[in-house]
Amino acid sequence: MQRFLGRRSFALGLTAICTYLAYGWKSGVAAAQVKMPSAPAPPIAPAVPKAVEKFGAIRIDPYDWLRDREDPSVVSYLNAENAYANLILKPIRPLLDELTAELQARATVGDASVPTTCNGYLYQRRFVRGAQYPIVVRWKDIPESSEEELVLDVGALAAGHRGQYNLGSWTVSSDSRRVAFTADFNGDGQFRVFVRTLSTGKVDDQGIGGAASNLVFGADSESLFYVRNDPITLRASQVWRHRVGSETTTDVLVYEEEDPTFSVGLDLSKSRKFVLLSIEGEHTSEVRYLATDRPNGDLKVIAPRRRGVIYEIDHAGDQFFIRTNLDAPDFRLMIAHEINPDAPNWKEIVPQTEGHYLSHFEAFETFVAVDVEDEAGTKARAFNFVNVREITVPHPAGNGVASISFDSDNEANVEPAATVLRFRFSGPLQPECVYDLDITRGTLRLRKQDPAVRWFEPSKYAIDRLEAIASDVTENYPTRVRGSGQGFAYNFGRGIAAKAVYLRNATRSRISLLRPRGSLRKAMPIGRLCLRKAAVPAVLLWVCWLICARSFMPGWWRKCLS
Repeated sequence: MQRFLGRRSFALGLTAICTYLAYGWKSGVAAAQVKMPSAPAPPIAPAVPKAVEKFGAIRIDPYDWLRDREDPSVVSYLNAENAYANLILKPIRPLLDELTAELQARATVGDASVPTTCNGYLYQRRFVRGAQYPIVVRWKDIPESSEEELVLDVGALAAGHRGQYNLGSWTVSSDSRRVAFTADFNGDGQFRVFVRTLSTGKVDDQGIGGAASNLVFGADSESLFYVRNDPITLRASQVWRHRVGSETTTDVLVYEEEDPTFSVGLDLSKSRKFVLLSIEGEHTSEVRYLATDRPNGDLKVIAPRRRGVIYEIDHAGDQFFIRTNLDAPDFRLMIAHEINPDAPNWKEIVPQTEGHYLSHFEAFETFVAVDVEDEAGTKARAFNFVNVREITVPHPAGNGVASISFDSDNEANVEPAATVLRFRFSGPLQPECVYDLDITRGTLRLRKQDPAVRWFEPSKYAIDRLEAIASDVTENYPTRVRGSGQGFAYNFGRGIAAKAVYLRNATRSRISLLRPRGSLRKAMPIGRLCLRKAAVPAVLLWVCWLICARSFMPGWWRKCLS
């Protein structure tokens, strides 16, 4: 019976798609048939076969010669490609200039992150108009303090590098005197580690090569932990300890991961009391820790790796916080005292709720906050340790995503003693905003808005959220933003999707996410995106449903669904 339903769903879906394509053929052809001026044939790169031996096998690469950027023939070919592109794009050059002018008109004069408190200073990342790289500045976190100190001038650091310059992570020592940072000069993920003194600008270390981006200072501000990549596979496999100002030949190997299916990473706990070494595979993880005031000590294991068990760690106050899928496919949050944080001593503080995936957490001394993803998107929740109750995190608008996770760890929720939770919110009718929630007073403060608020007019649009259930027990939750004009489908796939779409000129948008019913992690392997054969009816149902629910027939599709 299930096979019959699958075949019937396929047949109905194929019929609906063909009908839809036939319906739009006339208008589609009329719009697509644009006469292009005659153009010369594009340049063709000559094939020069070369045998390349890698990983025990030999392959033939006919275009290996294009790797040499200094070869005159390579430069000549690239110039020919550019000339051809300019010729083909010449008829639409006025349109390109118009779009460029519109984007420049919307660009902000300068952009800056919300200042973040860390260890007695306020840090801020800034872009000035026209600059390709930001600067990082700081000032003391005291009333009426205005004297700024330059932490990093990325533009100055990038000057003189002909290729690319990618700033990796950066971290300030516990005594606030030094900053360590990583830079990638080739785009291959191989970083170099630098250390400079903030007061003088002197670079104490000219660069440790072959490193990953992770850096952690010891409490003495002299010991620096970093990760080295395997020179062949570029897998982050080793953790080293370096003494600032010393030769790299004296660096000490702290840990090496010999299993090629695992890679390592470094973090500093929020309390700044522990170096956290994360060892991660596709389905399994392990965390080891070391007190920052004992940089020469031995790493200790939180919980030995067990296949299928994933966990991550942070520390605040005198407690370790553990986010794990142990007996909880959608993850839960647990806590353990720093004296004995072994797995048998973990205590649950935020239980798993089936169908609500706990994706991220931020631990503080007096409260903890989590991101929870479900069919409606992502929501932020917070729990107070003082009176053991949940703190309401406001939802500034209707449909949207509220998250405590930020792209850079240096920009939010850094101070362990903080009583303010920073989160961001965005939605189809709400450009991204950054808010500060005072946990003790319950007050909400807007700190930053996306520049799109200047021109976006949400009053011109409305949102509908619909539901359809396919035969493979998969739910589809499209959010439809209604205006007038053409429509498009956006963000389709298994799992949780969260994107903001800002509309103009009355276009339509559908933000759709397809997810398994029940537990978000039971229906698919962890860390792998897959499409099962049984999911084909769900895909066809999704397509057919969007066709039937076309926005130019709002009354008709409402009757069909009622």
